[in-house]
Amino acid sequence: MARIYINLDNNQAQRDRSFAQNLGAMVGSVRDGINASIYSESRLEIGFCRPGKQNTIDLGTDPSINWLLKRSTGTNKYDAQVIAPGGSFTRFTETNPNSLTDYFYAGTIDFSAPAFEKLLGVDVRPQFEQFTVACTADTSSSLHGAYFLIYEAAAATRAIQLTTSGTPTPPTATAVTLVTIAANASANTIGAAIAAALSASTQYTVTNSSGTLTFTALAVGPRGWHNPATSGFVITLTSCGMSPTVTTDEDSVALLSQIEFEYDSAVQISEIFGLTLQNSLLRPSASSPASTSSAARRNTTAISSGTNLVTVTFATAMPSTNYQVDINIVNTTDATPLILFPGTIHSKTTAGFAFRMNGDTDTANYVALTNAYLI
Repeated sequence: MARIYINLDNNQAQRDRSFAQNLGAMVGSVRDGINASIYSESRLEIGFCRPGKQNTIDLGTDPSINWLLKRSTGTNKYDAQVIAPGGSFTRFTETNPNSLTDYFYAGTIDFSAPAFEKLLGVDVRPQFEQFTVACTADTSSSLHGAYFLIYEAAAATRAIQLTTSGTPTPPTATAVTLVTIAANASANTIGAAIAAALSASTQYTVTNSSGTLTFTALAVGPRGWHNPATSGFVITLTSCGMSPTVTTDEDSVALLSQIEFEYDSAVQISEIFGLTLQNSLLRPSASSPASTSSAARRNTTAISSGTNLVTVTFATAMPSTNYQVDINIVNTTDATPLILFPGTIHSKTTAGFAFRMNGDTDTANYVALTNAYLI
């Protein structure tokens, strides 16, 4: 596990926990840009303390400490930043590492969380987007006009707006769904009303359980960053939508990070330090210099009904026939699709290839998602 520990007295970082006894292992000043490289399927532990100050930074056993992350430049592959993404962060906990009663706080981030898959724009397998929205109760029409945004595609938004009376000013979105609720409605009642309003959605199935909504996409593929906006609801990504037919994944992303905590009745914040997230899900030869032919080909090929033969044609020829192929058979339309597997690959050329499946299709709703790359 990668580790960074910060001494708040001098804004320096080191890679071990022996703060009081060993301050000579510093790796540099946080202010000068400490940068740790982490792979996207690993964890990073980060901590802070004031060595030798005994209990002067005793924040308690369950302190209010936040770990802030955002992209250092530009925007991510879709539209937003990541700040302590849901499901990825283990809360900071208190430890007492030595007899001097120094207090040290440490937490971890799991970079295999769906939020980081979205940040890197990975498209390594067909996957349905899924997320939850935890509603809160209304208090004297406090939620009138409040809304949250969901993405129905990589760039198409739908605002779900609440009203207790009349029609509030609609927010900016591709589409708006207005949901009427009663003043002082419970979280469960609000969740049920939203699920009912979206029951005819062609993009998601929406279910409510005690005020927590579960959105499950009806088609594989990427979505943007769902936003609680003015609702105050908590949105948690549980599965990142993917479809290996889009542009090449990013090989890394630069992040800026800070630790924020409440101490001595005031909010304190560490110096900014850098993190570079390496995409460990990047496929071999998925990126190549601009001066050479691309070494990877992704295709979505429709399959006719009543056949077991699929022919895949590349938009641009491969440099050679020495390539490997990953194949997935997908049907997101039929209620009970057949279980079909790709079989023998034949007719392999630089222009494409063909393969057979273990049976004939029964409808025209099957597609082959293929990724061919040089070996």
